[in-house]
Amino acid sequence: MTPAGMLRAEKRTGGGRELPRTEDGTAVHQHHSDEDKLTVLLRHWIEHNAAHGEEFGQWARRAETSGLPAVAGEIRVAGTLLDQATQHLKRALADLVH
Repeated sequence: MTPAGMLRAEKRTGGGRELPRTEDGTAVHQHHSDEDKLTVLLRHWIEHNAAHGEEFGQWARRAETSGLPAVAGEIRVAGTLLDQATQHLKRALADLVH
């Protein structure tokens, strides 16, 4: 679910869709604070970036073996920048939960 979808999901009841949850498993409803919502979003973005980072690595290798070194290089740069963004998100989460 996208972060925007996660925020919209908190307004839903029923429909088979589960509400986003805090670390302790509590559903994030409208009455939850922005801090609770940010905690859920930051964790989601960190996890999401990790999945994309792995995918970037796979596609960079495929591009390289397909004779596309410039494409592979750009994908690797994107992966590095994604890692940097993830580090900022992790620091934001650490600041939030401490």
